[in-house]
Amino acid sequence: MRRLLVMLMASAITASASNAPAVNVKPAEISGHVIGETVASFLRREPEARQKADACRQHPDRVSCASFLAALDYAQRAEISTSGHVDFVLDKGKLSGLTMPVGGGRDAAIASLTKKFGAQRRQTTIASQNIAGAKWENYLFVWETQDFSVTLYVDNDSALHDRRPLLMVESSGHDQEYTVSVEKLREGGDAE
Repeated sequence: MRRLLVMLMASAITASASNAPAVNVKPAEISGHVIGETVASFLRREPEARQKADACRQHPDRVSCASFLAALDYAQRAEISTSGHVDFVLDKGKLSGLTMPVGGGRDAAIASLTKKFGAQRRQTTIASQNIAGAKWENYLFVWETQDFSVTLYVDNDSALHDRRPLLMVESSGHDQEYTVSVEKLREGGDAE
């Protein structure tokens, strides 16, 4: 649930700034993938997803297979998670997004992303608090290109077991239907 909220928040903040001028950067490899690669290329590079596709072809009646097969056969939207804690989004016959934890800490991740995509476009601080009243700040670092946006989310909640920064990369053509507004997040409302 927390990961979903983080992804929605990052999408909302990224979408709200989509009118900002984009940096012209060539597509970059991230975890062996390129945003915009075809589903066929994705399956060649992702053996675990290819195995799931094969299993779904053999047992298409499984509930978990319906959206995956629709993405493979009809270019519909599907989300696929791997055991390596990487979540992929397939849409319109292409890889349109990925989310994954990154090692090395915040500073190393920022340095690597800045080297790859240039100076970051924006940093957002998110004040956070737990039920006991402890307060901390989380951060979103955003890089934008013509073709995709890159967001690094740093959650400083000391209660988390996995405190690695979360990298989210999504196509600039990412369907706004799946994005929640910043106002809705502040109100605690659901996405429309």
